[in-house]
Amino acid sequence: MFQKKLLHFSLSLLSINLYAQDLISLKLEDLTQISLSSNSATLSQTALRDTPASVTVITHEDIVESGARNLDELLEIYVPSFTYMYKIQGNQIGMRGIISDRNNKILLLVNGKNMNIKAADGGAATEQWFSTLGDIKKVTVISGSGSTIYGPGAIAGIISIETFDGNSFDGVEVSGRMGVEERFYTAEMSVADQISSGLSYYIYYGVDSYDGASQEDAPEKFAFDFDFANKKSPDIYQDQPIGFPTTSNNGSLNAKPRHKFHAQLTGENFNVWLRFTKSSSELSTNQNTIIRYADFGRADWLEETGYENQQLTLAGNYRQKLNEKMSLDYSLSYMLSDVNIIYSQNDEKTRNKHWGENNFNAKVMFNYAHSYKHTLNLGIEYDYNHFGRKSYLNSSEPSLIAGLVKTPATSWRSTMYSFFGEYKSQIAKNTLLFVNMRADKHTYTEWMFSPRISLVQHLNQNNTLKAIVSRSVRHSDDADLYSQYLSNGSLENTEKLTSFELIYDYTQRDLSLSITPYYNIHDIVAFNDSTFKTESIGKAKYYGFEAQLQYTFKENLFISLSHAYNKLINFNLYDEDIKRQNISAQPYGYGNDFANWNNNITKLRVNYQINKKLKWINSMQIFWGIPGAKDMSEYNDIELVQTYIIDESVKYKLPVLESDKAVEESIYLNTGITYQASKQTLVTLNAYNLMGFFNSRYNKRNYFQRTSHYREMTPSFSCRVSYKF
Repeated sequence: MFQKKLLHFSLSLLSINLYAQDLISLKLEDLTQISLSSNSATLSQTALRDTPASVTVITHEDIVESGARNLDELLEIYVPSFTYMYKIQGNQIGMRGIISDRNNKILLLVNGKNMNIKAADGGAATEQWFSTLGDIKKVTVISGSGSTIYGPGAIAGIISIETFDGNSFDGVEVSGRMGVEERFYTAEMSVADQISSGLSYYIYYGVDSYDGASQEDAPEKFAFDFDFANKKSPDIYQDQPIGFPTTSNNGSLNAKPRHKFHAQLTGENFNVWLRFTKSSSELSTNQNTIIRYADFGRADWLEETGYENQQLTLAGNYRQKLNEKMSLDYSLSYMLSDVNIIYSQNDEKTRNKHWGENNFNAKVMFNYAHSYKHTLNLGIEYDYNHFGRKSYLNSSEPSLIAGLVKTPATSWRSTMYSFFGEYKSQIAKNTLLFVNMRADKHTYTEWMFSPRISLVQHLNQNNTLKAIVSRSVRHSDDADLYSQYLSNGSLENTEKLTSFELIYDYTQRDLSLSITPYYNIHDIVAFNDSTFKTESIGKAKYYGFEAQLQYTFKENLFISLSHAYNKLINFNLYDEDIKRQNISAQPYGYGNDFANWNNNITKLRVNYQINKKLKWINSMQIFWGIPGAKDMSEYNDIELVQTYIIDESVKYKLPVLESDKAVEESIYLNTGITYQASKQTLVTLNAYNLMGFFNSRYNKRNYFQRTSHYREMTPSFSCRVSYKF
């Protein structure tokens, strides 16, 4: 019944937009010839058509038109397999079936610099939450394996942000935005100019005040009933709003303003930039803690919980041209990060975490280009991390906790040496060969190796076939590595992903089609809830595909339709005594799906240029349900609770589904209009999560691991006005 209703709705949306179009500045065949910068999927300058990876490029125009209120929302609109779930540390992001309780399996870069938090509970963080995105020129997303280029951590993919500079932005622009229902205000200003021939600067500042949506507008719900024994808190009823307050939805922590400052100086052969971000996210804790606190009669402990951090980054790169064919690239960076995770404002037993970390990175790469299609790149990289200092966000002693060992308050350090290279050759008239190798040695791991071999075949002018075999690696957070070393002096095992990927691209003037099947063998490192340690827990084999069709009709109508499918084949645990983990219930005989993933994800965008000034923007993302969550709930109820757990309350660390509504389909429907009022003035109106007007459950978003806990996002609206002097 649902599929028929959805099909009817989708066809209606398409018919409404039958005469709509999207005026794009470049044809699809032209886009394939654009050369990506070094922070793409290769070390050498390579055209998009030849890039051996699944790449999604999101332009500044795309960002503005989408009305995206943060980076995660933006990527969920444009990237076929991208999605995210809620969690106390912030949104947990994933691609191609890989999502975890930490964002350390995806690398987030700004101008090629790795911005991930490194000590604990971090990974990609600060840049995710800003509603101020005006400094971003382009976001390039690489889906799948990528550590052969960027180093350990690029398991699920890479999110690469490229900011404006003095060459890509000129003049002064100011903008402001306001949101209602999900309430927020933003102000942004960009200034750029040429200082002299070949020398330019760019300065940006953005601030937002983000209250988010109240619990009344965006209620938290559970898929089960729970009667509190002491009756100090209202009982919980399945699929009904909980009867006590927690936090706002998507708001900043305690409604604090969030700040972003970026300054960049660009010359003919160098680039230097400084970036400061202070960000936060207010999120309720998981269902297990909600029940425990409310059962104590202390539901007020659930308010004002979340994650905040700040980063100060200074980075620069310089290219030394040796001759017409050879050059050297140098890069240096320093990054200061402060982290504060608040599980409760009042419970002394809650392990709130706070710490500061310093990172220094240096890299040199030798480039030899015999021709465009015959190149050699060799490089060396050094990464130094200092942990344990007091965070500027919290004046008390740092509290890094990893596994069962608390790291000392005194400072401690880690380093990583890396060697990498790439050889690209035209081995036949229409065939390119890429051979990549990277080796990384962390203080607390053995050597990590990331090889990749790729073939790119131009079948004809319009058809391209790419075959890629690669292995990516990841080490645990540095606090976990250090904890393991303090416990027994051993070096930690690393996570490995072996990937086989085939990409077919068809491109002509107004039409493009991409089909990407893949098969992965994944040695998983994850948090083992049974031992309370992050460790190697098992090997998963799974496959999937991504398909995307884009069509431009008469230079005015633009349609993009994508579908991503992922299926677990098997997941074998290394230790049969592991009875609780967040990957899948398949090892226990329940289903063969990932517990925190929608097997099918469909995304549609339809844009219409009404006239020279007015444009209509539409997007819809369909998440078809999480069957693996139902399997995990069944295992939890039938075997885990009855056989292994004495205290029944522990079962709420996994899904408890007395109703399936929590893990059924979710549909996010957005629409918007851009109006070019004058050459200098652009007005954008956006509406979000409109399916909530039909049925609020379509707007739900689940919490990671405890997927029976979800929140219904409210339909909301925003208006943005920008003026360029």
